[in-house]
Amino acid sequence: MSKESVFKKIAEIGKSNVELKAEVIELGVVQDIISDYKKDIDAFTSALSIIDRVFESTNKSIANVNKIKAQAKELGIDLPKQTIDLFSKVESLNSEAKQKK
Repeated sequence: MSKESVFKKIAEIGKSNVELKAEVIELGVVQDIISDYKKDIDAFTSALSIIDRVFESTNKSIANVNKIKAQAKELGIDLPKQTIDLFSKVESLNSEAKQKK
């Protein structure tokens, strides 16, 4: 085998190694994307679960708010401003949770 053919073979082997390294790098990046996607799905699922719990909890609170409003109306009394503000916050939170569902 001549020197020239030996150098050609070495160059071919080097080129093959470079191509394999590029494929390994691409595979590594794809594996990272898959791993990140799985984490994102888990985080999204957890977030939806939390939103569901907030919605259920605020629904219960709104039922109580409605009872208090009805009782105040029945008694002919005005609720304190702080109470009305709190009721508004509960209703707003419930509305936001409902939109996110």
